Amino acid sequence: MGRQAWPEITTALNSDASGCTKTSEQWCKLRLTVSSCLRVSLLRRRLLRRSPPSQRHSEMVSVTKRFLAIEERRANAELQITQAISRQVDGQQARI
Repeated sequence: MGRQAWPEITTALNSDASGCTKTSEQWCKLRLTVSSCLRVSLLRRRLLRRSPPSQRHSEMVSVTKRFLAIEERRANAELQITQAISRQVDGQQARI
């Protein structure tokens, strides 16, 4: 994707009220990170197909546990950010 497209993409992504807001650079970096993770995931999947079934199951359980741990940390961080913003808004409203 060319750099010229990112301002338009950023506007579209940031207009979704249910999501977060990022700069063009942050969205671009996120896309690169996700793309990299997908490539690693596809490579792992190819390797798993060549493995014996018991090893595949064990590996999938391990990957699932790691994914759930990451997702739990992300949800906790998001909750903390939301609470901090709420406290900040409450503090500003109290001063008015």
